[in-house]
Amino acid sequence: LHNNEFGSAGIQALFEGLGCGSAPSLRYLSLGGNLFGPVGARALAAALRRGSMPKLEILHLTGNPIGMEDDCVATLAAPLRKLPLKRLILFKNDIGDEGAKAIGEALLVNAVLTKLWLHNNSIGNVGAAAIAEALKVNGSLTKLWLYNNKIGDAGGTALAA
Repeated sequence: LHNNEFGSAGIQALFEGLGCGSAPSLRYLSLGGNLFGPVGARALAAALRRGSMPKLEILHLTGNPIGMEDDCVATLAAPLRKLPLKRLILFKNDIGDEGAKAIGEALLVNAVLTKLWLHNNSIGNVGAAAIAEALKVNGSLTKLWLYNNKIGDAGGTALAA
C-alpha cells in the first residue's frame, strides 16, 4: 500500500475495517508515502492496540508526517511495546524530541526490534539522549539510522556513551 493517496480518511477507514476482522497473519505493512499524518497514525495505533495485527514484524511508515503533533508518535509507540516488530521504518515523518522520547520508552521494553530507521526527521539532543538511554538496556537493536536530524554535540555524546 506504499505511495498511494490514502490520506487521513482512507487510512482511517482501512484500520477501522481491520477492527471488524483482524489480519492475524499480516507480517509486513508498508504505508509509506501516503501523507496520512497524525489522524492516520492514531487510527493505526488503535488497530494495533486492538490486536488486529498480532504477528506484525515490519512496519514501514516513511513520509507520513506523523510527528506534526507531539503526542501522535507516543500514541503509536505505545502498542509497539507488545508487538513482535523487528523493523520499524519511520524516516521523513517530522518526528522531534518528544516523539523520539516515546520511541526510547518503547525500546526500553521491546526485546525483538533489530532495525530502526529515524533519519530525516527533526530529532535533537533531547531525543537522541532518550534513545541513548534505551540503548543501554535494549540488547536487540543492531541497526539505528539517525542521520539528517538536528542532533548536536550533547546528543552525539549521549549516543557515544
